[in-house]
Amino acid sequence: FPETHPPARVRFFNAWFDRRLGDADHIITISESARRDIVEIMGVRPEVVTVTHLAPPPSFARPDEAALAAFRTAKGLEQPFLLYVGNLEPRKNLEMLVRAYAALVHRKPAAPRLVLAGEPSWLSDPLFAEIDRLGLRDRVLLPGYVPEDELPLWYSTALAFLYPSRYEGFGLPVVEAMACGSPVLCANASSLPEVAGDAAVLLPPDDEEAWTNGMDEIEESVERRVLLRDKGMRRAALFSWDRCAKETHAVYERVVHGS
Repeated sequence: FPETHPPARVRFFNAWFDRRLGDADHIITISESARRDIVEIMGVRPEVVTVTHLAPPPSFARPDEAALAAFRTAKGLEQPFLLYVGNLEPRKNLEMLVRAYAALVHRKPAAPRLVLAGEPSWLSDPLFAEIDRLGLRDRVLLPGYVPEDELPLWYSTALAFLYPSRYEGFGLPVVEAMACGSPVLCANASSLPEVAGDAAVLLPPDDEEAWTNGMDEIEESVERRVLLRDKGMRRAALFSWDRCAKETHAVYERVVHGS
């Protein structure tokens, strides 16, 4: 998706990737989805590409209720809200999300607020313009950058976590949210189905109506939120940095010893 990146970055990667990939004895990547792209798009031999999945930080877990209550009060989040975490850049597909959210508000004026937590990045202005065009300035909260030690509180207090990104190498916020017990709705694109498994609601990234309905349904059904929370926490437990480190070490051993 070159249109979602600054032109200088596109030129840099186009100029350097082809010529440098051939110098590598082995390539480590972070999902089977990314591995397929490296093999199919870049023409790299499959046997020299290995996947080592990422993981949430060990500290990412659901805080106790007293901490959550204090956080809600401090942030003015006593009412339910839907959450996105990540850079505010075009690849994350947030303009689609706010249009789907606007349809939800039209359908249900008392719908939860939408929180888009993250720093403005390249090409963010169209997103802010879309929020204004849709009259959502009072309904969409933009808290800016959220430090890592605060993220579990955001994930754990959200009604659900939304991640409509068009393309991810892994999609770490999905597994972070799951580790904190947040029900997840994410795009059925690139690596996200691989990471989420059956523990999230998977939606087409360009289907605004599907996202409107998904947000509506997750708000309406306590049972579904509980089911997704439990499945998500089990799913997140499958990813660990200890496992990632051991698998990475094994790649170095193979390359060094030529096996």
